[in-house]
Amino acid sequence: MNKITDRNKEQCIDVLNDVFDNFNFDRVHRVMDALEWEWATIGDVPTVEQIKEEASRLMWDCANIDVDCMASGGFRVEKDFTCDPWMRLSFEVEDWDASASELEDDSEDDEQ
Repeated sequence: MNKITDRNKEQCIDVLNDVFDNFNFDRVHRVMDALEWEWATIGDVPTVEQIKEEASRLMWDCANIDVDCMASGGFRVEKDFTCDPWMRLSFEVEDWDASASELEDDSEDDEQ
């Protein structure tokens, strides 16, 4: 089960606190301010405190349900609490992905 349980609770909370304590929320705020990245819920660029509150909420939500990741407001939380608990908090400004099957489909379309 990939969530906090009685068996792994202490380790998971330690991991979550370490991620939160070491994440650079000031840097996120500077980026959001520079990009004029407003959250619809507040209609403005969030303060550092609002950013921390949202990240904490997202991390705890992810920790307490059986999912691998969650995202909101530019934040992405990934975790695996099944064996050696770990968690990652990131703030995403740009992202791209591809799959081989999609690329093959595109090249076949180009040939026709």
